[in-house]
Amino acid sequence: MNYRFLPFTVIILIIISVLLLFSCEDTVEPEPLPKDIIEEYKVSNIPDNIVYGTIDNIENTITVYLPYYYSLDVIDPEITLAEGATLEEEILPVSVNDTTQIYTVNGDDGNIRTYRLDIVQQNPSSLTVDYNSLSDTATEFASYPNATTTLKGNLFSVSTATLEVTLIDSINEKEIPADLSSTMITAGAEEYTFPIIIPAEADSGYYDIRVKFLGNTCILPKPIHLKYRSPQAVTGSSTVIQGGNYTINAKSGYVFLEATSVTVNLASGDNINLPIVSESRKQIIVKIPDDFPLGATGTRPWTFEYSGWTDAIIQNFGLTVQAKE
Repeated sequence: MNYRFLPFTVIILIIISVLLLFSCEDTVEPEPLPKDIIEEYKVSNIPDNIVYGTIDNIENTITVYLPYYYSLDVIDPEITLAEGATLEEEILPVSVNDTTQIYTVNGDDGNIRTYRLDIVQQNPSSLTVDYNSLSDTATEFASYPNATTTLKGNLFSVSTATLEVTLIDSINEKEIPADLSSTMITAGAEEYTFPIIIPAEADSGYYDIRVKFLGNTCILPKPIHLKYRSPQAVTGSSTVIQGGNYTINAKSGYVFLEATSVTVNLASGDNINLPIVSESRKQIIVKIPDDFPLGATGTRPWTFEYSGWTDAIIQNFGLTVQAKE
């Protein structure tokens, strides 16, 4: 056995032992975990599924990816915070179009963090919309202000949250949004259909229709041609009070064209003028004269005159007039 190298080996071992000793004494404790964080963000209002938000604690963002086929108007979040943390905002449903939602987390260590919510809608690649009933040979679609028109297309969703329909005047390019207040999208075997109400304030003429939905935009291939027709009214309650106001509405698909006079022909032969208090395309408000005869008039001719329509329009309505209190 060769002992000449033993002292050198011993020296090396001593050096290693000293280094290990000092390295143990210099152990660094790990940084404590943040106390002001959201640990989990999930969307709970999806049947048979849950979507989780991606939480970025560097950029302080929460990103939620929503496939279009969930047809969500809002998301209903459930939020899990770090132990001891509190949230300043109330947890409420959030519109899928909301770009302002934030969450402020107060950690029990005194730190505060504010997250921004980003909702990313994963939408179809294209959009095609057309009139629901129009022959291939037609060059235009005819309709009227205040009328309902049904459209069809490859919408792939029944949520109206992102639906926008706009009429664009072909002459001056003025844009008028369609009335979607009662619009519902119906899924068919091959296409989706939905009704829109043509704006009552639209003038006669040609318009392009632009549809925006799920991040896509299209223009219908053929214009819509709006025409006026003789104004038609429908009355509300048949009971009125002397000196009170009475509201007359335009029939669906018709508009009033600047009413100038409303007259009732009574069975006695008297023609009583009802002064116009206010008027619009969809409504005329008249005043019942203080001396209007009491009782039921029976069904009598009402004559409407308009500055925007040449002929006077006569319609038959009944009215019961009560004395004012």
